[in-house]
Amino acid sequence: MQANAPMLSPGVSRAALAFSVLPTPHADAIAHLLTMRERVRLREGLSQVRDAADGERIAALHDLVRAIRNGVDWPVLAAHNEADC
Repeated sequence: MQANAPMLSPGVSRAALAFSVLPTPHADAIAHLLTMRERVRLREGLSQVRDAADGERIAALHDLVRAIRNGVDWPVLAAHNEADC
């Protein structure tokens, strides 16, 4: 991990580890779906896990696959309110 970089949550670090082993077309497809803020957090995570071992990266990818197979709980979106627009 980089000495001067701010600490990221373990979830961001694990996501960056898993993302780092994806083939480029898959990584590009996922990155395209992320918001700007999510891309920035991912980029920060990638910079902090640059020196991670291959085993850590593969373990993070396996954890991600396992979580997806167990079902992903998407947050419930708030109802649209015209006054907030």
